[in-house]
Amino acid sequence: MLQAYALQETVKNLGYEVKIINYRPSKQKGMYSVINTSSFSKATILKNLYNLFYVKKIRLRNESYLKFLNENLSIDPIEFITEDEVPRIVQKYDVVVTGSDQIWNFSEKSLDRSTRYLVDFEFQGKRISYAASFGDGVEDAERISDVIIPLLKKYDALSVREIEAKKYLSKYNLESMMTLDPTLLLPRDEWSLIASPRVISEPYILYYSVNSRPYSLRVTKKIEKLLGIKVVNLVLHPKSWNSHFDNIIQYGPAEFLSMIKNAEFVVTNSFHGTIFSILYEKAFISVFDTKNGKLVRENRKATLLESLGLEYFMVTEFTDINIEKIKAFDFTHSHNKLHELRKASIKYLRCCLKED
Repeated sequence: MLQAYALQETVKNLGYEVKIINYRPSKQKGMYSVINTSSFSKATILKNLYNLFYVKKIRLRNESYLKFLNENLSIDPIEFITEDEVPRIVQKYDVVVTGSDQIWNFSEKSLDRSTRYLVDFEFQGKRISYAASFGDGVEDAERISDVIIPLLKKYDALSVREIEAKKYLSKYNLESMMTLDPTLLLPRDEWSLIASPRVISEPYILYYSVNSRPYSLRVTKKIEKLLGIKVVNLVLHPKSWNSHFDNIIQYGPAEFLSMIKNAEFVVTNSFHGTIFSILYEKAFISVFDTKNGKLVRENRKATLLESLGLEYFMVTEFTDINIEKIKAFDFTHSHNKLHELRKASIKYLRCCLKED
């Protein structure tokens, strides 16, 4: 939701009218239901059982997201549209922008994969991608390159989010630009305009992980012990059932922004958790897994932190964490770098959108 909002606002600031095509594959809807009946696996069954303990909070969360959508996103139409309806809806526009996030992730684990995000239909207007991603790697894209590449060759301009994606496209003589995730296009002052008031009055550590990997939980426990204040968990996941964190899962995007903005410390292994911690200049750590004692490089997080000179915030459960040094960090140099990258990304959009 926040990526869609950021790209919408950036394009509007360039002087264009913007509408968001409200296409969400049916399996994607199931992913956010109390009980997911669109997919059957051991993980889904376990999550469904766990969700039964939090029915009220999940329903409140979904209401918060819908409220944010209706108040902040320019949707056309408000109702969900089906895969068959997408080509008809798109025809009235001059330009279609696909992106961002993992819209080109064709892994079998990606329940909401769809070639509609490649504009796999007749369209006379411009086709542009913005910070599109193939996911954690390009292996699944390679598997169906005979489908993907012909569709991408119809694009007027391509931009991607990871260097692997750029290299993959170049193999097929497709030029692309690496651009910032849309959430980095807006400065924190603009995010604060839509953030909710403070949710929790007392000091707290924010734990934000969409997958609750055990290594991230262990690091959070270490920070909890060092700071001596409570941990608030934003995402419901069976793996965190015995963490004894305070599960504040009933809120939407506006509260998410507020929770990061007002945290004493943020522990995250999430790309977007890392992004908003940087934007709000928080005392934070971006946690990585290890293999054979070495940090496992997650490209999008690592690339972002390295490009901004924030390698110090890349930690594993074996890192000796200096809380005071983290709290005293000066973000000035990093935000100067971010400002330059933001200008380049907005320039890409400006050039692509202008009339020939």
